[in-house]
Amino acid sequence: MPNLDKLFKDEIRRIARSEAKAAIIRLKGSIAKLKDMLRELKGQLQTPAKAAPEASPERPDDNAEVTPHSIKSHRERLGLSINKFAQVLGVNNNSIFNWEHGKTKPTPVMIKKLQAVRYLSKQKAESILASGTPAPAARAATQAVELTPQAVQSMRENLGLNINKFARILEVNYNSVLNWEHGRARPKPAMVKKLLAVGNLDKREVESILAGKEPDSKKTPKPANEDAELTPLAVKSLREDLGLSKSEFAAKLGVSYNSVFNWESAETKPSPAMVEKIWAVARPASAE
Repeated sequence: MPNLDKLFKDEIRRIARSEAKAAIIRLKGSIAKLKDMLRELKGQLQTPAKAAPEASPERPDDNAEVTPHSIKSHRERLGLSINKFAQVLGVNNNSIFNWEHGKTKPTPVMIKKLQAVRYLSKQKAESILASGTPAPAARAATQAVELTPQAVQSMRENLGLNINKFARILEVNYNSVLNWEHGRARPKPAMVKKLLAVGNLDKREVESILAGKEPDSKKTPKPANEDAELTPLAVKSLREDLGLSKSEFAAKLGVSYNSVFNWESAETKPSPAMVEKIWAVARPASAE
């Protein structure tokens, strides 16, 4: 009877030799492929790369991407407000605002203009502004535009003004500006034109106007309509314009923290006497 143990060992050796041979063949194939790849890479390294053509500094790169950040960055580089940048491009204020906030995208034609702006100097921008008003079509679009709440707020913040000072420049009450910025009311067409005109001012011109409107002791201009009911939002905005916390505002008014909290949360309303006191505290902020 054959030795079973020997038969098993012989069969295992045979299978192992067969598997090893197949593995070696596969390995040789892989090595050959790797050698081919290596030769190809060496050939590429030895071939000198062609120098990429330099972009001409005289004209903008047509493939340059125009992003909300790049639009704002180039406007600020030129030291222009949204309104003045709109004049340079011949568009309305809302277009610039919406491009910078990613709400809309400029048309292909306008992208070309924005790309060209990258090469515009401050002197050239000032020259364009000094040369006159925008083209009739652009001017009509600017005058017909309906200012959004965000655009009004952005215009005010670009001038570095709080609501009180912005209201003084426009000769309107505090609540009007507050309502425009929160979408509770819309400025009338005549006021839109005035807002656009104010938006074209620079900070030095604004400071000069405010200095000329400095109140005297006999006739103190109201920072808002003091006869109007103070809304919760108005109380909060007045406090924030003063840069005060609820506790600090309460201390100035001689009331508790809860009183201020309840006024701003619409839980209660300040009494007529307290409304007068709130305006008295707020008035110095508008007269700064």
